[in-house]
Amino acid sequence: MKGWKWAAVVVATVMVYSGVQDTAVRADSESSLLVRLLDAIREVESYGGKKPRGDGGRSLGPYHIGRAYWRDACAQLKAEDAEWVPWDYDRWVHSDAESRRIVQAYFRRHAAKVHPPQSMDDCQVLARRHNGGPTGDRKSSTLKYWRRVRSEM
Repeated sequence: MKGWKWAAVVVATVMVYSGVQDTAVRADSESSLLVRLLDAIREVESYGGKKPRGDGGRSLGPYHIGRAYWRDACAQLKAEDAEWVPWDYDRWVHSDAESRRIVQAYFRRHAAKVHPPQSMDDCQVLARRHNGGPTGDRKSSTLKYWRRVRSEM
């Protein structure tokens, strides 16, 4: 095997085992603005997954999702005829991949006009609804949260 081919195999192997490939696949399937928004929300909510409990234990996981939010998003996935719906909150809420999927389903349910986001204004609506519920973008209490998310983007 020629030197450059061998190097490509080594790099591909390292990417698979280090999780880089997962990030590349995620970036391909999600807009870069959406990736930045979801990563920023995760950072603000749980300090990058380091503090998976919020709101006095009522919100859990990397995105600090509560049970009602989770059920709402699962209902959206079911309505979309998803192959698999992670109904078991306690089992799946700490999974980064499933929580991310749940957040996006929630966005599709409660902010379909701005999902996926095309601008920072769209990101603001999504972040504030994540934080304040289906009408969170109209609540002044979510402005501070949006500023924190925006600063992480």
